[in-house]
Amino acid sequence: MSAHEHISNARADILMGYLTDQYGPIMDLDEVAAALRLKKQTLYQQMYHNKFDIPRMKNGKKYLFHTADVVDHLCGDCNSHHDIGTNCD
Repeated sequence: MSAHEHISNARADILMGYLTDQYGPIMDLDEVAAALRLKKQTLYQQMYHNKFDIPRMKNGKKYLFHTADVVDHLCGDCNSHHDIGTNCD
């Protein structure tokens, strides 16, 4: 494992611990919007246009997300920024 991968895994572990403590193992759309710092309406639009790549399930009218999937999304975005030389800290 490279040093970059080790740091990325450590960040993912810290983020997973924080989000799990904050929201639990399952997050609703409001919580995901808060974690991503986006408006809920933006997420609805992205889902409608199939541009939102975090897996979700629906419970009645409510969208639910595994916290681990949200962490994977956030860490994946950060890793892709590092690939193009942008600091994601």
